[in-house]
Amino acid sequence: MTKNYIYHVKKSAFLKQQLQKRTTNRRGVAATTGQKRKTASLRRQEKNMKTMLREDCKSISKRAEEVFEPLGATKMSASQSTRSMVKGFVKQQVSVGSEDPFIIVDLSSVARRALNWKRLMPRVELFYAVKCNPNPNIVRLLFKMGCNFDCASLEEIKLVRDVMEEEVKLNPAFHLAQQMGDRIIFANPCKQTSHMKYARENHVKMVTADNEFEITKFKQFWPEAEIVIRIKTDDKNSVCAFSSKFGATISVAKKMIQQSKELGLNVVGVSFHVGSNCKDPSTYASALDDSKTIFDFAAQVGYDFKLIDIGGGYPGKDSQEVTFEHITKVVNEKMEQHFADSSIRVIGEPGRYMVTECQTLATNICAKRDQRLIEEGHSQDFLYYVNEGVYGTFNNIYFDHMIVNESNINILKKKRQMKKPLEPAPRFSSTIWGPTCDSVDKLCYSIPLQELDIGDWLFFSDLGAYTSCCSTNFNGFKLTKFFYVYKC
Repeated sequence: MTKNYIYHVKKSAFLKQQLQKRTTNRRGVAATTGQKRKTASLRRQEKNMKTMLREDCKSISKRAEEVFEPLGATKMSASQSTRSMVKGFVKQQVSVGSEDPFIIVDLSSVARRALNWKRLMPRVELFYAVKCNPNPNIVRLLFKMGCNFDCASLEEIKLVRDVMEEEVKLNPAFHLAQQMGDRIIFANPCKQTSHMKYARENHVKMVTADNEFEITKFKQFWPEAEIVIRIKTDDKNSVCAFSSKFGATISVAKKMIQQSKELGLNVVGVSFHVGSNCKDPSTYASALDDSKTIFDFAAQVGYDFKLIDIGGGYPGKDSQEVTFEHITKVVNEKMEQHFADSSIRVIGEPGRYMVTECQTLATNICAKRDQRLIEEGHSQDFLYYVNEGVYGTFNNIYFDHMIVNESNINILKKKRQMKKPLEPAPRFSSTIWGPTCDSVDKLCYSIPLQELDIGDWLFFSDLGAYTSCCSTNFNGFKLTKFFYVYKC
């Protein structure tokens, strides 16, 4: 299966692998009762995964004409590999004389993530974190699927409003003001006054705050806002921690609630964020415990909280450390313990989870140097220069802990190899540079790669989160273009 194929397929393959291991390990050995139960459990899980996969494919096929095709997405077979797909687009580019990099956006990957969210956390409304990937087609897709939006700035609110206005043209009965109020949370705890005014003028209602000065701003500029108190979390086990910048301690949150009551403001609930790419599901449990403490205190002051926002932090890819399903089990159990009242609205703000696997980048090798010819005692054999770098999609090397190495570089040779070689190609110490004139524009240093040629293509999967959104035109290099596909 492809690297950027959906969660269910990969889990199904994993389960199948586990079954094969168990079968192999038991050859000639009588199975214990525990082994039989484990094997039966794995078979049930694999069957369930395949059933869910078929259901998702049917759902996507049914809505293709309504959702995907208006976005200019090309239909692909669900079984088509990433390599085959990239190859097809490379061929198309070369046929028109283009060697520019491109990104393939698999919109059906995003759709499947939304379906899986609703399946595993049916009570938690999905508010997509726009900052993670503000591609308008992704926003349009999620809007069509009934999802909502976590916005952090005027421009993000405007993007969602523009998408909603497109719906008004198609459906005059669509109530824009009501939708803006119900389907957007302005989740930046520290906001420009002008952004607050824009949100208010455009009917946004829900907004977060984490300090007493922000409460004072609401009294002056947005007194009818539905305020959500953001509390601090213990995010030491997250890749990108936020609590050093945002979040009120329990004592500060209580003071904010008292202050709001005295000012006559409308505080409606609690939010938290465990940090981006959280590796410890118990962090959600602790944050929900703290949220319950704040709910109880608010009731003593005279508020009747009706909103809990469990934020983001969900992994873009499952790992041995943590899986999305494990997090959902922890959250669901704690929600049942503390917030079983169905009148309490529960929302979440996934970003990375929704889009990590939806983008594949292809970049062209435009120059090459053989260091063996010019340096004695060289530490690198070859230097390669590609037309994407850290000022573009690979900004995540600096901003999001991305590591480029031989394990995630996929090679498409310019010249087709007629026969599969009998032995692996020799490896050389290789460094890959981006296209700009800045020496920090480096993807990797001295990694083992086969010798590559000018005109070869490299492609990288799982580049949908915090990549394109931070790209620049530095040094005159254009932003990388998108091709949209959907698989079913």
